[in-house]
Amino acid sequence: LRKKEGRDNKVFFTIDDELLYFPFCADFGPLNFGCVCKFTRMLNEKLATCSKQGKRLVLYTRAKLETRTNTATLLGCYLVMAHGYTPEEAWAPFEFENVRPFTTYRDASFDEETYHLTPIDVIRGMYKAKCNNIIDMDAFDAEFFDFLDDPNNADMHEVMTNKFVAFKGPKAETKFHQDIGLMDLAPDQYFGPLRQLNVSAVVRLNEPRYDAELFRQEGFNHYDIYFDDCSTPDEGVLNKWFAACRAESGALVRWCFCSLLALCRVAPTRACTWAQARACEHTR
Repeated sequence: LRKKEGRDNKVFFTIDDELLYFPFCADFGPLNFGCVCKFTRMLNEKLATCSKQGKRLVLYTRAKLETRTNTATLLGCYLVMAHGYTPEEAWAPFEFENVRPFTTYRDASFDEETYHLTPIDVIRGMYKAKCNNIIDMDAFDAEFFDFLDDPNNADMHEVMTNKFVAFKGPKAETKFHQDIGLMDLAPDQYFGPLRQLNVSAVVRLNEPRYDAELFRQEGFNHYDIYFDDCSTPDEGVLNKWFAACRAESGALVRWCFCSLLALCRVAPTRACTWAQARACEHTR
């Protein structure tokens, strides 16, 4: 055991039970941008307090591989967002020779993992979004983010302000499925949040499960651009999507984020990690 004298000048804290990831399938992270924002504000406040007290701040986490990976990734994002580090500078303290204390992220499925998304990929996505002014940490409304994130309210996330919004998608009627703990929301449950996010059009990518006319009656344009779920959209689908993007003056709400690739000339890996950060954790 360490001597008590060695601990008197340190303050220990953890976010393991406070900033959580709610998986969809076998996925375990990364934590979303709401968590990044909360962590940044929390850490800045604790660091300021410790500085006044002449103490050092120690963040600790469980030894579980997935929890450790999420915490290290969160720290890397913090250094990029709050202190202007490059992704490489932010991840350098977590590089070890002959040891791999962290794992890679996977897609939201139970299938065999075939693509390995690393923590620094996530940090690079955050860095790219920052450099392109896609995010503003100071203006970010964490409370509103959490409200929309809740599946009972909307299960909705703003991917890019005034441009792209992602959501689970409405059903024909509002219904709570007690056996699985999930809420289906009818179109009318989305009208208010969509207006708050300056959405002018809804893009449906899968089979019809609600009446699109309900959105049109409320002043929203509606596009049907179908392709099979979990597949790669072909050129025809992409052209329809880009046409809808160009036609709308407000934001578009939909389920996928391939639009980011063309919008800011973002590498696919960085676009995917940013989309995950803003719109992961589909289910509670």
